[in-house]
Amino acid sequence: MWPFKRQPLLDEDTAQWHIDNACWFLRHFGRTPMVADARLVLPGRGYFRLRGDLAGIDLAREILKQMKAFIGRSDWSLDVAEEGEADENTIIVSWETGDDPYRLVCLLGYEMAWRVLASVEEDPPCDEDNWPELANAASCFMGFGVIIADQVMAPDPQAIERFRKTKVWDAAPARWTWLPEAEIVFDLAIFLTFKDLDAGRAIDFLKPLVGETLKAAMADVAPYRKLLLDARDGFWSPAS
Repeated sequence: MWPFKRQPLLDEDTAQWHIDNACWFLRHFGRTPMVADARLVLPGRGYFRLRGDLAGIDLAREILKQMKAFIGRSDWSLDVAEEGEADENTIIVSWETGDDPYRLVCLLGYEMAWRVLASVEEDPPCDEDNWPELANAASCFMGFGVIIADQVMAPDPQAIERFRKTKVWDAAPARWTWLPEAEIVFDLAIFLTFKDLDAGRAIDFLKPLVGETLKAAMADVAPYRKLLLDARDGFWSPAS
């Protein structure tokens, strides 16, 4: 017998943090269209339909419109703006994303999730200081985890433009999430588990190493499947 056993993707406390917060999320949204009708959103044909001439704020607004439809919230008044102050109905778009639609999915998914979480009176299991990480996790629970996982570490758009001009690469990858890659992938595995979806389709669209990480995450999340389904179906409480 092979003497070496694969180590879990996350340490026990970190994995439990994600499971506890996922159950809290499902307790409040598991029977709403946001979860019940959620689909695994992929960076491929049949998902985002974008005209080639869209750019800037118009591109961000169209992506937001389609993201709202994916979670059953087409009537949500949430919009984007280039300047001003963010509020419950306005996301200020940072053009550090450039016109990359998938970077915009990361940004908009995070901002959407933050507002969804803030609509719940009951505090989540995590501390207030960890709300940015929780918003990352929730955007995965809303179906955007594949795109987010592939964008965790990605080249800065401005560095790409400089490379095109100088042919010299002068920047490390930028991190586009509060959570590290392994934890984003773990949250993607949680989504696939409570939606009863096979990981194969997600793996097809992930970078090879991220796909291998997802396989490990699916195995690690499997023991929590009943707990997640109970939370989704309304049979879980924080004391359970």
